[in-house]
Amino acid sequence: MSIGSMPRPVAAGLDALVRDRAQRTPQALAFRYVADSRDPDAPGNTLAVTCSALDTRASAVAAALRERARPGDRVLLLHPHGPEYVASFLACLYAGVVAVPANPPDSPAGAARVAAIVRDARPALFATTAEYLGGYRGTVRRPDGAAVPGLATDTVDDAAAGGAPARSATAGTTAFLQYTSGSTGDPRGVVVTHDNLLANMAAMRDRFRLVPGDRQVSWLPPYHDMGLILGILLPLCSGVDAVLSSPFEFMVDPLSWLENLSRFGGTFSAAPNFAYDLCVRKSTGERVAALDLSAWRVAVNGAEPVRRATIDRFGKRFAPAGFAAERLTPAYGLAEATLMVSGPDPGTGARTTPLPDRAGPRPGEVVGVGRAVAATGVRIVAPDTLRTRPDGTEGEIWVRGPGVASGYWARPEATAATFGARPTDAPGTGPYLRTGDLGLLRDGELYVTGRIKDLLIVHGRNHYPQDVEEAVWNADPRLRPGCAAAFDTGPAEGDGPRLVAVAEYDGPPEGAAEAGAAALRAVTRDCGLRLSELVLLRRRTVPKTSAGKIRRSAAREAYLRGGLDEIARVTVPGPRGSLG
Repeated sequence: MSIGSMPRPVAAGLDALVRDRAQRTPQALAFRYVADSRDPDAPGNTLAVTCSALDTRASAVAAALRERARPGDRVLLLHPHGPEYVASFLACLYAGVVAVPANPPDSPAGAARVAAIVRDARPALFATTAEYLGGYRGTVRRPDGAAVPGLATDTVDDAAAGGAPARSATAGTTAFLQYTSGSTGDPRGVVVTHDNLLANMAAMRDRFRLVPGDRQVSWLPPYHDMGLILGILLPLCSGVDAVLSSPFEFMVDPLSWLENLSRFGGTFSAAPNFAYDLCVRKSTGERVAALDLSAWRVAVNGAEPVRRATIDRFGKRFAPAGFAAERLTPAYGLAEATLMVSGPDPGTGARTTPLPDRAGPRPGEVVGVGRAVAATGVRIVAPDTLRTRPDGTEGEIWVRGPGVASGYWARPEATAATFGARPTDAPGTGPYLRTGDLGLLRDGELYVTGRIKDLLIVHGRNHYPQDVEEAVWNADPRLRPGCAAAFDTGPAEGDGPRLVAVAEYDGPPEGAAEAGAAALRAVTRDCGLRLSELVLLRRRTVPKTSAGKIRRSAAREAYLRGGLDEIARVTVPGPRGSLG
């Protein structure tokens, strides 16, 4: 029984699929977890988990959950990445409760996000490990101040698995709530059903041509859709070997990801665009020479705008290790569509298309993210008139298909507005998911150009904040790549929008003015804009989501209230806004 061969519609859920694999191939590896990539062969640093052991662990935790929660209750998962997290997520499916993956509240931003999720999902309890249970008790509270009960799942004995399992879920049962990144507002809980999961995973398996001989390598955070579904559930349900490691380890040493791919012969892996750039910047000739990436045939680049320059840099840097640039596979998806919407066939490389209508003195170029996956339809619609746009013309990306979720948890108005769209020129079609993303279709391929909420509109022309941000950090090596945010603060005394950028600066204080002036000149040259102000910030202070996406609205709010960790402010005289 596999996700590709399962009849549609299915009568059973993902939990039955996992149990079936455990019964058929009990000693097969579900995954390996590498606790320390610096010495994975040392005792205890790599844990191999069989399908049978994972099923037993999940069944035991499920028994503990059934004692504390009723079917349909939400359970907040606050585990660190590791085997206990995987087992606890599956335990929620086994117990018939709704898993709510969340990043642990280990920072002020993390605590604020967890608080927002608790207000929205109203979980019956939260689950973590014994090490963190006590510390999180004071943080995980309901809106009335009452503490949410906690469970340390690693204290549950495997002997508890002896009880009869709960009845298997049906296809339409809610599997979990995937909270959105919050890059343009408060996180919302996307209601993902077992049917959504099974359909989207089957589509991904077919598009990426995964076979049992493949090996997935992932460091992605498990509380995000790409890390959970692509990194953990897809290989588990496809019979593909998986090697998991910690996202924290990647951030400390990005090359640990590539070293795991080399060491374990990984054939399939995925990461956001910034991760590929980070590997290039942190690499050394010695470490590149020690890699063998010849087996890596599908390198998915998604979760944020894919940049042509990143693809070229990564391909060139790691060619000596046996990696070919055409293996980089740009893809597009979002939580509201379970995960994946489009992607190219493996090995075809990244296509680009010029955007001559893009504002600025230099014609833009955008990377294609492939064709829609099986049974999924994509339409480009004018966001104001809701009329379908012609081929090659920009508009809002609308999506329909079996992976599109049923809506947002407990938000009927937002659900109707986002998931119930119909084009005015074809009212009988749909309903469609309004993604809030801008893009175009050209010869069946999708190209994503930006976010509607982030657009900079100056004198009636659209400018894209990512263009401004890239011009800023490319202007001077002391400005940190991927760590800038551009936004407008609204009209200033009738003079049009006031355009501002903030960027992280990593250099001596006396060089800040020089770096800032170079960035302002670059924005004028490359984007045809004059910034009102550039604010240079300390390292790691530009607001980002836990997935690494720039939170431009949060940066704007911090700028307006004076809440930025500033090093310097740089301005140039002259009119503000567009040069054209």
